[in-house]
Amino acid sequence: MTQIMKRALPFIMTFVFGVAITAIIGRVSPVPQKRFLNNGCSRIKWKSQTVQIWELHNPAEMLHIPMIVRDSSLPGLTLKEQALLARAQQNDAPPGPRFVVGYVSPDTIDGGGPYTSNVQISNIPRPAFWDKRQDNKQVQVCNTLVRVDLDASGKVSRVEPVRGYGDQCPHISDILNAAREISFSPALREGVPVTLRMSMMYRAR
Repeated sequence: MTQIMKRALPFIMTFVFGVAITAIIGRVSPVPQKRFLNNGCSRIKWKSQTVQIWELHNPAEMLHIPMIVRDSSLPGLTLKEQALLARAQQNDAPPGPRFVVGYVSPDTIDGGGPYTSNVQISNIPRPAFWDKRQDNKQVQVCNTLVRVDLDASGKVSRVEPVRGYGDQCPHISDILNAAREISFSPALREGVPVTLRMSMMYRAR
């Protein structure tokens, strides 16, 4: 019996040591953040992604801003639109530009796969009320999120505000009219023009 115990002792010690190390590591290792689904039972990990935002502060100043966003339950918004919203909230505090157009890379909407040549935007007009307010030195927060269809024909075919995100701005018609006048060359898929949808944030503070 003593011989058996002597032979088994190294294995027992190794097992106990392994269990102890596992318990210690489990206590000090970071735990991935999780959130509940709507049913309150299942759990999923948060997802994060870097979204590239382009900001037009004036016709001669274009900035490229990478934003890290985490998937959330904001109703009706894509991850890219959440990034635009987060950037608007981040940049509302003074000092900062009073009038900014921010946009993200567009997405296909025809279900035909990714485009092979991106859309080329040549002009993004300012809403008319921006220039009037600049002259009058009036400042009123009016951040409006819109979706713009950049048609394969080379014209904007549809513009709509995202409900609940600035669609009640009193100058919404100026914003939509400006978006309709965006100049661009359409994206291509294997040499064939395709229609894309782009989300934009018109910020005024």
